[in-house]
Amino acid sequence: MCSVEVWGQTTGPQTTPFEDLNQGLRRLRDEDLESLPASSMAKDMSDLLQHVNACQAEFMRRMTRFDNGAGWAGTGTFCTKGWLHYKCNLAFSAASDQFEVARQLDALPATTQAFADGEISYKHTSMIARAAEKLGDKMDAQAESILVNAAKGLDPLRLRRLILTLTQAGR
Repeated sequence: MCSVEVWGQTTGPQTTPFEDLNQGLRRLRDEDLESLPASSMAKDMSDLLQHVNACQAEFMRRMTRFDNGAGWAGTGTFCTKGWLHYKCNLAFSAASDQFEVARQLDALPATTQAFADGEISYKHTSMIARAAEKLGDKMDAQAESILVNAAKGLDPLRLRRLILTLTQAGR
């Protein structure tokens, strides 16, 4: 496999995805933003937020593997939640929330895909996962699809209203 020249940077099989990601972030940090029109920041910020969402989704995907393989064993912690709290400096409530949401994602393929693509945020994903938990067997692929499509265009407050309507109707 040969390396490819991209924007003056060489990438290839010798670099890891994390090195590539760090290199891209360094290039962004090195940009002189004052030399760019402020109006160009709108697309940049939208694109960056999409990447943030996709990175959060990848974190949760890796957390699931870490938990399933007891990656925390031998680290001085007794579970994934504890590891996230002590080793990643997350509040225990935040660690617990992320862990519980990650566990729900296996049953929510459309939500998982939209999150991985950066189309919805962690907050949206969490809300859909909690709705699925409340609805149980009543949360089918159609309900998930409705919520994911809504999440792509709604802020979390509006999505919460839709979820409340859906969960109340599902009782």
